[in-house]
Amino acid sequence: MSDINVRRGMTNARFNEKNSGILFGEIAIVAIITGFIYHSWWVFGGVLLALIIGIVIPGVAIFVAIGFSIVWGFIGYAIGSYFSSEASIVLAAIGFLAGLGLHLSAIEWVQDIAID
Repeated sequence: MSDINVRRGMTNARFNEKNSGILFGEIAIVAIITGFIYHSWWVFGGVLLALIIGIVIPGVAIFVAIGFSIVWGFIGYAIGSYFSSEASIVLAAIGFLAGLGLHLSAIEWVQDIAID
């Protein structure tokens, strides 16, 4: 393997690792909000554990990535709605696609380090 391929692999791994921090932050936020809404540590722990396990299972991880990316799309839509309907649609699409790329790269990192 050439030095360039090794550098590309290292750069990609660092990028994926940084994105995994964002994904884990989102998971923590969802678990905290859910636990707070239900006033239950059990719900908090269950949601946290379910989402962490979910990103390790390849078939489930895709749904988790799409779900979080849809939220990014809604955020983009909400921001764009302050400007115009066209802006809301464009920012929703950008938010969804950017979120999907981020979440899929984070899941790639998680699955790379997961014990088989």
